[in-house]
Amino acid sequence: DAEKRLLQEVFEEQYDPCGKSRSFLDSLKAADSCEEAKKLAALAVTKIADGLSKKQVVQELLKEQARWASKASFDFTGSPSHGVPAAGKKVIVEFFDYECPHCKMAAKPVKDLADKVGAVLYYKMLPLEIHPVAKEAALAALAAQRQGKFEALHNAIFEHQEALTSELVKVLASKAGLDMTQFLADLKDPALMKLLERDMEEATKAKVDGTPTFFVDGYQVEFDQLEGALK
Repeated sequence: DAEKRLLQEVFEEQYDPCGKSRSFLDSLKAADSCEEAKKLAALAVTKIADGLSKKQVVQELLKEQARWASKASFDFTGSPSHGVPAAGKKVIVEFFDYECPHCKMAAKPVKDLADKVGAVLYYKMLPLEIHPVAKEAALAALAAQRQGKFEALHNAIFEHQEALTSELVKVLASKAGLDMTQFLADLKDPALMKLLERDMEEATKAKVDGTPTFFVDGYQVEFDQLEGALK
């Protein structure tokens, strides 16, 4: 009952997300209510059920609306991907960190989802400063991409995330079948660092504030909303 009262208050106090001069509640009751209102209403229900306060729920609703209004653009030149790019396909962009536990948990489900709906998944590197080996791992993965071995090394790094060291990254690269002479030379190539810096700059521009962060066709989407957004 307390949750229902809270939901009622949120709907009564917030404006119509469809842009009409009425409350959120009146919008939901109206025959001309928009899909955005229904999606935000479902989000409010979920967040209240999760135990968020009214202020926190409103912040989540505003954050979601801001995402819809802001479309990010990305440069995929040199970016690793899963799936074959083609006209009309949905595009998933994932910003991740190799030492981020949540990134490891999301890695396979996101790839499986891309396969399920026929989307293309592009990987963008965002190594966080709190993770000592994340940048080296990101550069190693980009070097592996040059040899067509990105996915093999990508999976191996996540599998050994808890024990990751600079030396282990090189061992995993060797086990993934990379030409180590070329691999070590590529790691010293300034162009590789520029590619990493491009991803990090794009993350800043798109206001990415953590990992993993996902975008579908340029719009930021929460992990648990990915499948719905793709459909």
